[in-house]
Amino acid sequence: MDTRLLQTVMVTGLTGVVSFLASWDAVADSYLADRGAVVSGGTELLARTRKREDLQTLYLERMNGDSPQIVRRFEGGLSRVIAAPRGALIGVLEVYGEGNTSSERATSTNLQYDRNGELVEAYRKIDSRLVILDVNGAIIHSVAGVYRFAWDSQGEHIAFVSGTYSEDGLGFQSTGTWLLEVSTRQAMKIFSGGVDVQWAKWDGNVYIETGEDQSDQASTVMRFDPRSRELSTTRRKGIYFSPDGRYYFRAGGEGDESGTVFRSDDDAEVSLNRTFIARERSWRAGADGWFGASTLIVRSPVPGEEATDYLYDIDSGQRRHADGRVIPMGDRRDVVLIGKGQSFSERGVNTIVTE
Repeated sequence: MDTRLLQTVMVTGLTGVVSFLASWDAVADSYLADRGAVVSGGTELLARTRKREDLQTLYLERMNGDSPQIVRRFEGGLSRVIAAPRGALIGVLEVYGEGNTSSERATSTNLQYDRNGELVEAYRKIDSRLVILDVNGAIIHSVAGVYRFAWDSQGEHIAFVSGTYSEDGLGFQSTGTWLLEVSTRQAMKIFSGGVDVQWAKWDGNVYIETGEDQSDQASTVMRFDPRSRELSTTRRKGIYFSPDGRYYFRAGGEGDESGTVFRSDDDAEVSLNRTFIARERSWRAGADGWFGASTLIVRSPVPGEEATDYLYDIDSGQRRHADGRVIPMGDRRDVVLIGKGQSFSERGVNTIVTE
């Protein structure tokens, strides 16, 4: 193992005021956080969650078995934790709420019993904010009303989607897509809508999923060039590009729960065998990230089981079962971290079982 100290930033805790968030779709997105992402900056760090039902406290845990250190306690629940590619910064989405608010301020309503045992309508205000902090827990900046975000390759800028909470669809109504310069805290609006955003490493452009239906060859994906500040439509069908840009995938959605992979040169769908046999049944695993130029990380296809990932090499068709969550270690392709339960371990890629 690398002689450098490997530390782990972990998220746990979801109690009190945010307990009602357990049924909110945005918290289901926490699989993007519980895998984790390596934070560089002298000593390698890893940002990730420990338990889906326990998402309120940010911990710093050392690989040598020392007791976890609390980095910061949040009032709300953390739905996403994404580390900056360079520099020891972490971005989190904190979902928070106010109970028993007025109907004018409410973004959510539900029925509950009052002290007299009568069923009454209760009003809550729910929102989400982006919080940028360092590994010591100091908050660098926060932006209210953020529901999706992505770092640039240098860890100096963030693209984010703003919105207001909604009980329909994605869990929010978009109010725009923005670019934030972390050092100056200055944000610039680059698009009037957007439901998801990614900052592509291969060409340095920001790709925005609009959420609109394709018709008459109209694109659902916009491209923003931060150098020329030009916004243009594309024929892309997704926004999650491989590091070298040869492939990309569309996140799963209604009618396509597993997502679809495409070639970038012609936007044609790539035929992949993502069917896995478990419990004497066939399951279709979903694209969930990239490990290198042509290797997909696909999430566990079996509902109700502890999350495990597969590494699927598109070029060779080789599939490896990681038996845990795959945590890429920066640009290294010989080793990964495998998260299982609350523990993690370093593994050589060639030691992961091939199916």
